[in-house]
Amino acid sequence: MAPEPQVAFDASFKYVTGLVRSRREPQNYSWLIDRGGHQFYPDYFLIHTMGRSVFERFFNQWLGIRWGRFGLSYHVMIRCVDLFYGLPVFAAAPYRDWLYAYLKCAPTGMIQWTLVEFFLFMEYWMRQVLSVEFMTFTPIKNDLNERAIHGLRGLDFDINDVGESSLSASIVAACHANWLDIIVPQFASNISDVISKACSTLISNACDGVSDDILDLMLNDPKQIMYECDNAGEIVFDLVVVSKLLSLGHRVVLVAKYGPILNDVTVEEVTHLIETTPMFDRLKSAIDQGQLQIVFANAFAVPGKYLPLVTETYRHCCNTCDIFWLKGQANFQTMPVVNHGMFKRSIKYKKPIVFNFIVKSPMVGYCLDNTQMGQLSLGDPLICLV
Repeated sequence: MAPEPQVAFDASFKYVTGLVRSRREPQNYSWLIDRGGHQFYPDYFLIHTMGRSVFERFFNQWLGIRWGRFGLSYHVMIRCVDLFYGLPVFAAAPYRDWLYAYLKCAPTGMIQWTLVEFFLFMEYWMRQVLSVEFMTFTPIKNDLNERAIHGLRGLDFDINDVGESSLSASIVAACHANWLDIIVPQFASNISDVISKACSTLISNACDGVSDDILDLMLNDPKQIMYECDNAGEIVFDLVVVSKLLSLGHRVVLVAKYGPILNDVTVEEVTHLIETTPMFDRLKSAIDQGQLQIVFANAFAVPGKYLPLVTETYRHCCNTCDIFWLKGQANFQTMPVVNHGMFKRSIKYKKPIVFNFIVKSPMVGYCLDNTQMGQLSLGDPLICLV
């Protein structure tokens, strides 16, 4: 039985507020950022700094503080609420109208959260009003992995082929597999088509979409690559890419989740896939030889990662890696190339970043529009080097 909405809200708000408090404490990001670390926060926007121009952002901050439900901040929060409640998987979740009404007078400081912090609030809220067990999505994740593996087994492809066209095809296939995301409204009905497209792309060996600068990085000189994973099912195609990177002589640090959150893949699940899937024997050997390592960024479940509270192991891997490879929207969102306060602040990381995902959310499209990475529409793939 679901708790009273006020109880659920208070528990969710208290949990995220604790993280926000840590984020606001003085942070040393010298292990990650070359410039701008003193003002850095792990997202493109705060709720009350949303806006396409300096004027809009000023207007949002002014109205968001004084006018409650008439301000842009309220509507930003409601869009995130609707993102969850609009999904078929959450059709039985109660208290949407209660949350609408309560957020009209949001608690002090809530509009100063990042978008990801509010997203985490909503995920934690769903744990309260549904159940923690429901929110692990274990049956769905197992099914996605099994169906992806089954699709690969039916292909005539060489996982050890590290030619330019084969590597490029595997990267694009893994990008298409980013559609296997439970927050996509048509998620369940599109699984078969997504896996089929990823599989056909993998064996095409003639696809565009991967720039020469990315291929040059991968095909020349062994490097250490931080490969940050996203969803179950998608991870199977990521492991094909990683297997090729290992065959090229690179060292890889796979970053997965500490614990379940939506259908993101965990360290335990990645390890199980590698240990039980014969086609990934190359990865199993790489773990034994120290060429492949599997870590989590935070010792708690969070979309993307929460940079103010990453583990010492993650920091060490960041210091020793040569390049970041970020899969999925949440990893894009929590490692921003720009922070938006009243004015834009560019962020320069110490290592280059490969972004590889599908634009599935208007909010991510909005963040992309406000960077120098170009304008993309919903459904477009993004494979780029920053």
